[in-house]
Amino acid sequence: MLTSATVVSTASDHEVGQREIKRGVDAETAYSRPDAYQLTQAIGPRDGNFLKPDVQFLDLSEDTLLILASDGLTDNDLLETHWRETLAPLFNPQADLDEGVADLIELGNKRNGHDNITAIIIRAQVGPFRF
Repeated sequence: MLTSATVVSTASDHEVGQREIKRGVDAETAYSRPDAYQLTQAIGPRDGNFLKPDVQFLDLSEDTLLILASDGLTDNDLLETHWRETLAPLFNPQADLDEGVADLIELGNKRNGHDNITAIIIRAQVGPFRF
């Protein structure tokens, strides 16, 4: 039975304010700009050649849930706070991940309803093959 989890966030908002902070501008100045919350990357409005996706390589040594989600789900430490009731049950190999995503989106809408939500869950099983 799962008794603990590690929630690792590699979140990076693709907006002007965050871009300025990465360039060394202090947060208060970066977010005082009128365009601070303007997106610097988004799928759809521009040709795919303008996108620069964040890429990471992970070395998984135990069964893992990988969650790719927009900030509508991850703001306010939502997953870190509610992992026991939302994520822990999904470690069961029989758990329905589609239902799990729907539950996460519902939670995000209730707690972080200020933003849109996109989420994907992948169950990576690194132990022996299981049926």
